[in-house]
Amino acid sequence: MKHDFTIGVLGGMGTYATIHLFRQYAEVFPAVKEWERPRILIDNRCTMPSRVRAFLYGEETGRLIEEMTDSMLGLKQAGCDKILLACSTSHLFLPAVYEKRPELKGSVLNIIDVCAQKLAQDRVKEVFLLATEASIDSHIYQDTLNSFGIRCIAPGKDLFPQLRSCIEAVKQNRFSETVKDVFLELVNSHPACILGCTELPVLYELYRDGVTCGNIYDPVLLSLYSLKCMAEDQKIHDGPPAAGFDGMSAREEKASMPDVIRYNAGPLSAVMQLPRIHQESESTPDAFTLLHFSDIHGDARCLQNIRIVRDHIRDHIDDVICTGDFVAKNWFSSTDYWDSETDGSILTCIGNHDVLLGSTEDYSIQQTEEELYRRFIGPYIGRWGENVSHEKTDLYYYKDYPEKGFRLIVLNSMYPDPGMVAGQNAWLESALTDAGARSYSVVIAEHYYPDEAKRIDCTFSSLTRFPEGTMKAHFQNHIREYQAIVQRFIDCGGDFVCYLCGHRHADYIAYTKGYERQTFIGVAGALCYDNTGVSEFEFGTDARRVQGEKSMDCFNVISFDKNAHYIKLVRIGCDRDLYMRHRGTLVLDYAASPAAVVYND
Repeated sequence: MKHDFTIGVLGGMGTYATIHLFRQYAEVFPAVKEWERPRILIDNRCTMPSRVRAFLYGEETGRLIEEMTDSMLGLKQAGCDKILLACSTSHLFLPAVYEKRPELKGSVLNIIDVCAQKLAQDRVKEVFLLATEASIDSHIYQDTLNSFGIRCIAPGKDLFPQLRSCIEAVKQNRFSETVKDVFLELVNSHPACILGCTELPVLYELYRDGVTCGNIYDPVLLSLYSLKCMAEDQKIHDGPPAAGFDGMSAREEKASMPDVIRYNAGPLSAVMQLPRIHQESESTPDAFTLLHFSDIHGDARCLQNIRIVRDHIRDHIDDVICTGDFVAKNWFSSTDYWDSETDGSILTCIGNHDVLLGSTEDYSIQQTEEELYRRFIGPYIGRWGENVSHEKTDLYYYKDYPEKGFRLIVLNSMYPDPGMVAGQNAWLESALTDAGARSYSVVIAEHYYPDEAKRIDCTFSSLTRFPEGTMKAHFQNHIREYQAIVQRFIDCGGDFVCYLCGHRHADYIAYTKGYERQTFIGVAGALCYDNTGVSEFEFGTDARRVQGEKSMDCFNVISFDKNAHYIKLVRIGCDRDLYMRHRGTLVLDYAASPAAVVYND
């Protein structure tokens, strides 16, 4: 039986808010025939303890988490693709739910994250928050908004009784002129306002004629629109009917494709040419091929497009890897968007922003190895398939592709402690020795590139974003140390292909003096600044990225042909720099010293 996109709702927090959500669902998904809407399953679990009292006073917290977990599991097992929690405050307990049942982590569409992303897209710099006492005191909205550079103004404790009276009026379905006056005074007090409690949109609908605030953000409504995009994507991925089945013309079929597929029809056709250049025999394996992106910085919209492309070319690639900087700004930025937009199968690598505990780049004070592993590697490594070798809590690992004869080694460039670096180096030496014994070719993924790198002249080497002296000395030492280890592997006859990197938010193909045979391939940042509300001058770029256009996206599909010693690269998305140079495809001979450009357009 064909699987229809199914929405799950954990409701009953309270019941009238859930009824309102269901009404919004019917409006967001208009239909001539009922079956045109996606299926929705609502668990109106009004028997759960108070979320506010659980946070403020610790009342029945264990029972609340148990009931939330039970309902969410039931929705997932019933076939729900995404689950909405019809209560902002309940999101405070998601970490505990995920700890009990990690498989639920990718199932929830976090309404707070969706709201923050929309505010960032609208370039809102300051917003007023109306929410429960627990949501306000916990800073669950404030911290998420701050990670996008948005200032969140919250009511003082003196306004909590008025807020509570508005929320309780909806829960009890009892309204009065006093409630109306209080709500309008609160909501009209600032130019932009978040209705951060799911009861408040009910009041907004009742009293909207009196609302003068021009920018109202309802996290549930925004999330329903996000789910609408997901449902439409699934219809497309399920494939159009056979030609002539319903009269769909070629033009109509093309128009129904996701924008990222339509905009990149040419490059995606080129991807089909990646598998191999020289066919030596029928037993010669195809080239090893990766989708590579980096520095996504919390951009859910661009991550969604990466997922769409991955699914489109799934039969032509071996894996997908992100070489660091998942978070918007630092450790405290939310990463729920990652779980909402991926199935956890994307290989991960630690970046500099991922480890930061503050707003300044003081890497001597960073998150612990255990916490970094718990957040960025531990939840996903079980979904990375077979042949992954790692030790628990280590931030480095490798994955073998025996049928292709390749080993992908992922390193952590961010260790602040020399002892940790020494441990990684010893492991790397052992991993390379073992790869040589198996006749595996090696690709290394890590976040940084060395300061003293020299450009290889091609359009994929930035003319403006290639400064020297920008990295902390101890991280430079990390790179020099493992370059020496890799060189010993090469000198002993090992086939080292290249490093895959990010960090600079610009493309670069480079090498360093003394290690000319070691090529660094860096990809520009995957984020589009228009989507996140972050100024492009804050992170830097050498190409203008425009929301909703082809240039919004930026990542590579890259293959490695060990028989011809060729690296072949295809750009998806932004394919012109500020000098109007075209970044379409690139072929390198990686056995040359330094790597030689075979073709570039």
